[in-house]
Amino acid sequence: MRICLVSEEFPVETPKGGIATYQYQISKDLIQLGHEVHVICKTLENEDREEIFEGINLHYLSGKSELTLEEDFTYRNKVKSKMVELEERVDIFEVADWGAEGFYYLPIRKKPTVIKLHTPLYVWNSYNHLPMDERMKRLEQDEIESLKLADSIYSCSNSLANIVKETLPELENIEVIYNPLPQIKQNIKRNEQKKLLFVGSLEERKGVLQLASVLNNFLEKNLDFKVVFAGKDTDRNRFHTSTKKVVLSKINVKFHSRVIFKGHCSKDDLEKLFLSSSVCIFPSLFENFPYVMLEAISMQCPVIGSINGGMAEIIEHGKSGWLCDPFSNVELLEVLQEAIDSNEKSKIAKNAIQRVIDLKLNKVAEATVEYYEKVIKHYEKETIYHRH
Repeated sequence: MRICLVSEEFPVETPKGGIATYQYQISKDLIQLGHEVHVICKTLENEDREEIFEGINLHYLSGKSELTLEEDFTYRNKVKSKMVELEERVDIFEVADWGAEGFYYLPIRKKPTVIKLHTPLYVWNSYNHLPMDERMKRLEQDEIESLKLADSIYSCSNSLANIVKETLPELENIEVIYNPLPQIKQNIKRNEQKKLLFVGSLEERKGVLQLASVLNNFLEKNLDFKVVFAGKDTDRNRFHTSTKKVVLSKINVKFHSRVIFKGHCSKDDLEKLFLSSSVCIFPSLFENFPYVMLEAISMQCPVIGSINGGMAEIIEHGKSGWLCDPFSNVELLEVLQEAIDSNEKSKIAKNAIQRVIDLKLNKVAEATVEYYEKVIKHYEKETIYHRH
């Protein structure tokens, strides 16, 4: 099968978040099964170009990291033109929901096109509370219209699928295929230190403000612990200012030397942090199916996840990790202390690996191909019907 994934994000030049990781991982897994994979993504260079990276056919389209309304219109039309150009070379397109990059192609498409739900803007911003400028309003609307136009929609978690079905009831048929598991490295040697790790962009939706609210108590009780935040700072919060500054404002100055901000980290640096941390926490107010959690699990780092979103579909509390309610400071602190004090962290980390294998996260590419085949078959049937 010849598959084309569409999103500006790809680890080589635009590793913005989980979509980039997903596009790389699923591409590698599909190629391993013998399929041909194309990816339409963004380059920050001045010229469009094509290249092959680890067997993946990359079609780079030039664009700035942050676009104005007019620049966004231009970029998405470039995506449309590239998709039209590739129609004879692919059997199916998969477009990420974020950014509505398939919006201008969908009405004129000649190949089946599915949309993968990662987290639409209207869901994302209900937790980050950013003011909506004209571009964001347009993107939110175009993302929703794209979902209605697509041949099929599938989601990386039941939680996200249910949210979309509740808010957009006309989209009742949403399949769920979890994100693929990163490669599990063998013979991992952990160097556990007294360190609590948070990985992700510093934004309100990720629960960093809730985490900051309990750190005074945590650091007071655990005098030998440090807290490490690994992720870029943003202004994605109700105060519309640096989230790092908001976090620090909630923590007593006497503890500031024990709170470390690493900023954006490379894959290798993240792996070192996973290997050296006692526990990794993801206290998100909502999270679809975070790749950093899977990466932590693959590195045998014990994880605390949120009950709000896809993490609760993977983690079994007290067996393969821990779950917390980030809206309850009391519970968040209790679960954090329980995880830190546990004598079975190593066993729980191994249980988490077995859990994701039991859920067939190492067989996601096969399930995705079956899904594509079903969509293609239905599309061809509908095309023949409309011709007659």
